[in-house]
Amino acid sequence: MAAAKQHNTPNPSAPRDQPAAPAEPRSAVAKASKDWRALAAPVLVLVVLGAAIAIVYGPGVTAEFIHDDGASITNNHSIVRLWPPIGSPGPLNPAKDLPTSGRPLVNLSLAVNYHFGQYNPVGYHLYNYVVHALSATLLWALVRRVLWREYFQGAFQRSAGWLAFAIALVWALHPLQTQSVEYITQRTELMLAFFYLSTIYASLRYFTTTEIVSRQGWLVVATLCCFAGMACKEVMATAPVMVLLLDRTFVAGSWRRAAKHSWPLYVALASSWLLLIALNVGGPRAASAGFQDELPAHVWWLTQCKVLAIYAKLVVWPSPLLMHYELPRLETFGAAWPWVLPVAAAMITTLVLLYRNRATGFLGAWVFLILSPTLVVPVVTEVAAERRMYLALAAVVTFVIVAAYRLVESIARRSATKTNTQPETTSRLTTTIVVSAALAVAAVCGVASARRVKVYLDNVALWQSVLDVQPENIVAQVSIAEALNHRGRSAEAMEHMQRALALAPDSYITQHQMGTMLLARGQTTEALPYFETVVRLKPRSASALNNLAFALHAAGQTQQAVKLYEEALQLDPDYVEAHSNLGTALAMQGKFDEALVQYALALRGQPDRAGAHRSIGLILINTGRMADAIEHLETAARLEPNIDTYAQLAVAYANSQRVDKALRAIDQALVLARATEQPELMQKLQSLRAKLQSMEPQLNQPITNQY
Repeated sequence: MAAAKQHNTPNPSAPRDQPAAPAEPRSAVAKASKDWRALAAPVLVLVVLGAAIAIVYGPGVTAEFIHDDGASITNNHSIVRLWPPIGSPGPLNPAKDLPTSGRPLVNLSLAVNYHFGQYNPVGYHLYNYVVHALSATLLWALVRRVLWREYFQGAFQRSAGWLAFAIALVWALHPLQTQSVEYITQRTELMLAFFYLSTIYASLRYFTTTEIVSRQGWLVVATLCCFAGMACKEVMATAPVMVLLLDRTFVAGSWRRAAKHSWPLYVALASSWLLLIALNVGGPRAASAGFQDELPAHVWWLTQCKVLAIYAKLVVWPSPLLMHYELPRLETFGAAWPWVLPVAAAMITTLVLLYRNRATGFLGAWVFLILSPTLVVPVVTEVAAERRMYLALAAVVTFVIVAAYRLVESIARRSATKTNTQPETTSRLTTTIVVSAALAVAAVCGVASARRVKVYLDNVALWQSVLDVQPENIVAQVSIAEALNHRGRSAEAMEHMQRALALAPDSYITQHQMGTMLLARGQTTEALPYFETVVRLKPRSASALNNLAFALHAAGQTQQAVKLYEEALQLDPDYVEAHSNLGTALAMQGKFDEALVQYALALRGQPDRAGAHRSIGLILINTGRMADAIEHLETAARLEPNIDTYAQLAVAYANSQRVDKALRAIDQALVLARATEQPELMQKLQSLRAKLQSMEPQLNQPITNQY
């Protein structure tokens, strides 16, 4: 919102949030018509914005999971059930060090997606698209109401709705938004933005509503949205401050009036900080963010000045867009001053404009406050990210479009003075010119975004686009190696991993991924040194210890593996993977009772873990407890149909004198074996089936599980 002359003492009790209209409707019909128009406008805007977003992003609905989606979705055991919501872990209580740690509402949304579609990416993408459309509609509603404020002395009375729509459309289709929308894990940004805008909008309605019941209702809505935002991402901590700046700038006119008239709202919003503190106790992202020796604070702050310049450039010219940015750190003022000085000037200008109660000061504060958490707190794993501009971009787009309107209006008025054109005609012409230009920009943005979305359809192409610009980007080298290996292109994958190791031989990421790839190829001996290096780099990492133990177990060093699993569980007693792996190692040592305890602990954290149910069933068969074995194997078969599971289930049924069910289980195993074209396995299964068919209904001899 461009700066404009404003009243020195706005009256918060006399808002003007609607275009000029009669104070009272002339009839019930007129009132109903007005109410219908008020409801129809946001619905129409939502439909149009949603359609535009669907056209641009629709082709990306089948895009596969990428990067952190593995940790957030496919390896996130807390999303596999909706009830109980708080467990160990549960959908509202994800395990530590996940991207969704400390962000329970985001994790719950993933659990809802899993409940309806498991690991089908379509539902996850559709959810992101819907939230993006809702946020764009909220932005339209918020900008429109602010432009209606008497602060602007009626300057946007006729054009507010159209300008707000143009702003929302450009914001929604800007290519900078593609990462937040298409990268499923980054729904953290989408949900944050939705609740952030909801909080600001509801607060504005609270400020400008005189009816007591309605005012109290908006206070409740604003408070609930603020609490919800705190459960989505830490940036929400700035929302109460932005609400105060909105009040002081556009409604109250001073800090004193703002506090006097709206203190109940500020107390309620500030209380949400307690939730944010509670969610971050224990440092759920301590490994990736925070002040630490690896990245001194002053180096981060200097480097972020350059990052801000990159963001500014991408707003104007969004190319190249990268999935991951790796930038050299600026360690001295001498190296950073070309970026420090402009940023310092922008911050000082923003403070001056805020002091003078200018709208441009509010917009500048919006950008700096929303970016402030990542500008101030070092993030070791990612120096810059397009998604951080998702909500901040709204202020930039608003400034450009409203400033353009004021400029064109000024020129049109000068021309109108010479030609005696009516002010209403001038306003209509100005709106048409500016909105048309904005729609043209939105169309260009939509085309560019659609092209960018196509890159997300191919994981290899996505990371190759990073390497084309930053060939020494370690994360990109490792990620493309993982993608290639997943497609069976192991030779190419190994080339990229060798390159990553050459660039960063002491990196946790490169060592871990190389070990994982070698282990998957059956090169256990070669993988061990890499996992040992990972443990040396992160001796207090439960996952590092678990991975090394797994490699040792694969190499036949079971006793050493057991010790490391136990160490990992001392660091993280709720580590499901370590409990399950330890159970397997103990079972191989013949310690069946101890193994069952570990599998039970794994199932307590992840009740739908098919492998644990299958392993328990096998142990119970070997110890003669057929009824319990059948229960677990049936559960495993339901959760994850598997040849081995059905074969073991057949053995358990046969030894329980239930030959008919044993035959049906073998038939299920044969169907799966035919589909996977495994002739040797089919021969074994058919042999077992023949043996079962020749048996009498009452068994005299037990069937072994060596099919």
